[in-house]
Amino acid sequence: RTLAAPGPDEDAGGGVSAPPRALAAVASGATGLTADAADLARWGWVLYGARVLPPPAVAAMTSAAGPGRIEQRPYGLGTMLYSRTIATGDAYGHVGREPGWTSLLVVQPDRPVAVAVLAVGGDRDLGDVTRALFLAADHLTR
Repeated sequence: RTLAAPGPDEDAGGGVSAPPRALAAVASGATGLTADAADLARWGWVLYGARVLPPPAVAAMTSAAGPGRIEQRPYGLGTMLYSRTIATGDAYGHVGREPGWTSLLVVQPDRPVAVAVLAVGGDRDLGDVTRALFLAADHLTR
């Protein structure tokens, strides 16, 4: 689904108003990103598949030797490691939480699988639904 600002004829004041998610993304700076699930999954696939950054940079991002743990998971360089927890093999991604929404991106680069789940409501646990989608994708890609 694409969100677009209404045109002048759709706004009684003659101005343009932005969607609330876009405003939240602008207000939150580096922690905010507006995307749909398909675009987020594609981005994760090209990022963790070393199609955007060189392989050594992706290896540094996905190393368990990163700065510590977040949400009881090893944390690489800006990347949460989901290996053998949500996916069946080595997998990487990130969770996003803001008031009003939660997102989870998990990519298994050695298989053609990238899953992005977006949910209304902050602080939701999307691990079970993402794991179920990975299991379904696992059957489809064999």
